[in-house]
Amino acid sequence: TNAPVFSSDDFFMRNGKYQFDVKQLNSAHTWNQKRTEDAMSKNLPVIIVDNTFTQFWEIKSYAELAQQYGYQVEFKEPNWHEDLHNPDGTWNVDFLAKMQEQSNRKDINKSLPRNIIERMVGRYQYNPTVESVLQAERPF
Repeated sequence: TNAPVFSSDDFFMRNGKYQFDVKQLNSAHTWNQKRTEDAMSKNLPVIIVDNTFTQFWEIKSYAELAQQYGYQVEFKEPNWHEDLHNPDGTWNVDFLAKMQEQSNRKDINKSLPRNIIERMVGRYQYNPTVESVLQAERPF
C-alpha cells in the first residue's frame, strides 16, 4: 500500500536525527492529529497512524476523526518477530529490552530504559475495538 504514515515521532526529527523532548510531547501529538485530519479531509483511501498507543484513550482522537470522515478503523499490533509476544499474547519485555539495547548502540537518542518498557507494557490495554476506544477516558 502506498498510504501515508503519520507518527508523532516525526515531530522530533531534526536534520535526519531523532531528538526527543518530553516537554514537547503534547505538541507532537496535536501536530500529528492535525496532519492526520488534513489527510482524511482529502479522502485518501488508506491512512496509517503509527504511534506507541498503550491505552485506549490515547487512540480515541484518531478514532473520532475516522468516524467524522467516514473511515473504517483497523487496529494492528507489530508482529515482525516471533519473540515479540509471550505465548499468552502479552508483550515480551525481555525481548523488547534486548531489541532496545541493540538499537541504542546505533542511536543513543532513541534510548528507552528497561523500566520504561516495563511500565509501558504494564499499562498496555490489549484488543482494542472502535467501541472500547470511543468509550475510553483519560485517567486523570
